[in-house]
Amino acid sequence: MKKLLLLPALCLLFAQSRAQTADTTKHPPLPANGADPDNSGKTPAGDDHVYATVSKSPRFPGGMDSLHRFLSKNIVYPPALLSAHKSGMVIVHFVVEKDSSLSHVYILRSPDDAFSAEVLRVFTPMKWMPGSLNGRAVRVEFTAVVRFDPDMPGLF
Repeated sequence: MKKLLLLPALCLLFAQSRAQTADTTKHPPLPANGADPDNSGKTPAGDDHVYATVSKSPRFPGGMDSLHRFLSKNIVYPPALLSAHKSGMVIVHFVVEKDSSLSHVYILRSPDDAFSAEVLRVFTPMKWMPGSLNGRAVRVEFTAVVRFDPDMPGLF
């Protein structure tokens, strides 16, 4: 009986070790100097590439608490929507540039155009700390959510 249980356990162990070996050979780790293995070891061509994943993500100076304080001070709840007790979330997408400015700012989803206009007004001139890949600043796409709640109009 022990022999019958040992055989499937060994097969499972062998299959698992083969799967790990095959995975690491298909996707070798990227070199530390930022070279692209599919580009013959050269550094990535063009400075205008926008990354979705980087080693250090872009962030608002001071962190998320600072971003929340900034939004609370600068976003004005549209008066018509406040009196109508309308709420919702605005999802804003943008690119954090190497010089810390934001570009390509647009709204992915919003419950009302007035919310969208207010978020665009505040986000467009913002400055963020740029993201980096292998120690150098790169352009990174980013998505943020701004929540409008008429019961707490100063918190976003």
